[in-house]
Amino acid sequence: MKKVLLLTLIIGLSISALAQTTSDIESNLQTESPTRKSWWSISNLNKGYKGFVDIGSGFYYIPDIIPSFNLSTSHGYQISPHNFVGLGINFELLTGYNLYYNKFVTATIMNPFIQYKWTNIAKRITPFLDFKGGYVLSKNLVSFNPSVGARLGLGRKFGINVGVAFPMLIKIGDGLLFGTSFLVGIDF
Repeated sequence: MKKVLLLTLIIGLSISALAQTTSDIESNLQTESPTRKSWWSISNLNKGYKGFVDIGSGFYYIPDIIPSFNLSTSHGYQISPHNFVGLGINFELLTGYNLYYNKFVTATIMNPFIQYKWTNIAKRITPFLDFKGGYVLSKNLVSFNPSVGARLGLGRKFGINVGVAFPMLIKIGDGLLFGTSFLVGIDF
């Protein structure tokens, strides 16, 4: 009986020591090798200065469809990985045949704007919402340009943006011009 009790005690102590050694090894492995973030999950939308350059092409719908081409740049501050605020300027060319006026129409618009960009998640490929609002002094127009798209982060502070914008030009006391534009740009 003493032999059985002694054998049971030795086996119990051996299992206890083995379990403790295994848990020590596992905890050391977890603390020594931190988990690496994958390329997909690393954010490069860091706080600080950020600039954008976008080109776009689209249409305004008056009574007719008028093609438009635009180039815009904005510069500001990335408050957090999700929020950007800045100031910019947009150069836009409208050109086409207008059946309403029965003539070929060409107009250039240059308007300064305020921009707010909200990025949904802080990953390499992420959707965004962008709002630009400004005033065109020479034409007495208020501009509002919301857009939606996706950003592909390629480096520490570099990304490519692709989106669809829905520009609106509001003539004070007269009417509304609205359109659709496809944008491609970079941020740095």
